[in-house]
Amino acid sequence: MGVNAKLIGKTYPELTFQVTREGMLAYARATKEEHPALVSEEARVASPMFAVRWLLDGFMQALFDPELTGQADLGRMVHAGQDNRFLAPILAGDTLTTQVRVASLEDKGSGEILTLALSSRNPQGAPVVESRAAFFFRAPPDPSRPRRADTPSVVPAETLFEELLVVDPDQTVRYADASGDRNPIHMDEDFARAMGFPGVILQGLCTMAFAQTAVLKRALGGDPSRLRRLAVRFAKPVFLRDELRVIAWRLEAPGHLGFLVRNQRGEEVIRDGLAETGS
Repeated sequence: MGVNAKLIGKTYPELTFQVTREGMLAYARATKEEHPALVSEEARVASPMFAVRWLLDGFMQALFDPELTGQADLGRMVHAGQDNRFLAPILAGDTLTTQVRVASLEDKGSGEILTLALSSRNPQGAPVVESRAAFFFRAPPDPSRPRRADTPSVVPAETLFEELLVVDPDQTVRYADASGDRNPIHMDEDFARAMGFPGVILQGLCTMAFAQTAVLKRALGGDPSRLRRLAVRFAKPVFLRDELRVIAWRLEAPGHLGFLVRNQRGEEVIRDGLAETGS
């Protein structure tokens, strides 16, 4: 459709990012973290999802590459999924380097899914975060295209926890300030409506960070070092004042949790959630 499939495999120049305590704390507070290890002024280790602060720079490096997306409508792009592997602590003062690669492009009929692979290293050269990010470029509306009905996820009868998190009226602005994600679909009511939404939508990575907040609080004692992987598929947009319920359960593999996020209408806004944890 619009994304250049000939650029699959392209690797971009390395980016650098300086981790600051101020930035770490702002991100943790904007995503409703409460544990002192992440929000106290003495915190040295960042929330694992703080990685998106520099991963976003990598997203933009590729998504605004005119050779890759010059023929695509970026206004119709949404974040479809995210898979982060946390390999080492994110420490205040570290200068991290990140490289982005165009991993794949898939035609879904209703649009295209572009997947980027990102790898970040600390000053010692050790891997810190490895990530795969999927972006869905929606095709223009077509009344003749059949709509696929959502199949509800299967939730085990015995769950590990349920945690309620409310999207504040200024949530998109506070998250934008902390994360750098200022896509107008999250900030500008008129733009969001022009893109087919009833109003601004919450950043998908903020919803994912809410899920992390719940997992850290309810399953890991607030210890960020115990979270090794967090992966989600974004299913529906989230709006201001939505009430989000994170529901988690244990999987057969040791240390693996499944989870989903539902809004106040019972709709799944995050599906296929996976958290891998360590002792």
